[in-house]
Amino acid sequence: MTPDSATAPDALPARPWDKSYPVDIHWDAEVPVTTMVKMFEDSVKKNGNKTALNFMGKKITFNELNEQADRFAKSLQDQGIGKGSHVGLSLPNTPFYVIAYYGALKAGATVVNFNPLYAEQEIKHQINDSQTDIMVTVNAKQVLPKIEKMLGGETALKKIIVADIADALPPVKRIAYKLMNAVKSLKGKPETIEVKEDATHVAFSTMLKSKGAPAPVDIKPEDVAVLQYTGGTTGVPKATMLSHANLTANIAQSEMWFAVGSKDEPKKGAPKEKMLAVLPFFHVFSMTVQMNLSLKLGAELIMLPKFDAAEVLATIDSEKPTMFAGVPTLFKALMDYKEKSEFSWLKPWKALSAPKTVNDYDISSVNLWLSGGAGMPEKTAVAWKELTGKEFTEGYGLSETSPLAIANPLSGVKKVNSIGIPLPRTEVKIANLEFPDQSVPVRVEGEISLRGPQVMQGYWNRA
Repeated sequence: MTPDSATAPDALPARPWDKSYPVDIHWDAEVPVTTMVKMFEDSVKKNGNKTALNFMGKKITFNELNEQADRFAKSLQDQGIGKGSHVGLSLPNTPFYVIAYYGALKAGATVVNFNPLYAEQEIKHQINDSQTDIMVTVNAKQVLPKIEKMLGGETALKKIIVADIADALPPVKRIAYKLMNAVKSLKGKPETIEVKEDATHVAFSTMLKSKGAPAPVDIKPEDVAVLQYTGGTTGVPKATMLSHANLTANIAQSEMWFAVGSKDEPKKGAPKEKMLAVLPFFHVFSMTVQMNLSLKLGAELIMLPKFDAAEVLATIDSEKPTMFAGVPTLFKALMDYKEKSEFSWLKPWKALSAPKTVNDYDISSVNLWLSGGAGMPEKTAVAWKELTGKEFTEGYGLSETSPLAIANPLSGVKKVNSIGIPLPRTEVKIANLEFPDQSVPVRVEGEISLRGPQVMQGYWNRA
């Protein structure tokens, strides 16, 4: 594999998916690979003054995001973090995640994704298994204390970088949030903890005060960019080693599949591409297909820190995103949403008492509804099309494949209860369960085997 392109594996004698391939995409198309840093910086040069991030109404341009990632990277380097270092991210969907992610990669480090809601033992195992040196997290009461318990010698963790949630908000919302937390603190139930700085704690805001550019790092496409933990089906979670080449290949494949024509200049009056992300970035599906793809496309990434049906629907209505990804249960929850009305006691006045439902929101701006993580029930798919007039585009993948490997096409034949066809340069065969070196015929049960430029380098510490 070269830095410029992913060479095709030896072709199978016949590719059964060829007859169903979209007319505007070629399976054997070149899939360019590079480093995540170069991909990001190329997008910054192209989209500098466009909005990159939108969190609760606070917007950050591509240029501003790049500058903050540079400052974060420089501060990491000043603390001895670089090639060979592992930077943990235990964060919800916020600008902090994106800044720290690209800042760590710019410093030459490897990102390790952590679920902020993990129990202490899960956090401890993952820190020690990955040898995470430094952790980036938030001052939420349900998150920070668990991370702080990992300091002190029982784990590999040496330092914590703590972001203040209030810093991510627009001025008015920041003031309101701090006042609300102060009131809750008086009742003994604060949502956040005051950020402190000492030998083992650094404020995220201090990281962004760093001056000067980060030192250049010789990052190669084959270097590991992310350690992504996957439960799999057996034993304790293990980390997939996803290289810069793996991730940029999958972003390129996703762009070919989901954003045909995105490289063309938008027509006058055409809506700006916007991605609404509520699935957590620490999950590989959201990291690649929402965060990284959005930044590659020069789209606006609208972030919500957690799923709330009313907030999602209101955000689609007001912000007009064009792309949205979810899991089947999430879409079902949106369809079933019914507001808890404050006026339900006004039975005679139906106009006042009728609670809001999904039909009271305009969600027509979304052109691409992506679904993954589980099979989409046919009943849900049919009901969604009746509601929106648009079909889901289902995809299939694994942490081991960065993650996308197979997807239904945007145009052409879509089959009910099917996960689609392989992405460009991705080969699939169904292997005999008893004799894995043998393929099985169509419609015979077997094990999915995948080969392509997005397939991981292997499992960390598990040859």
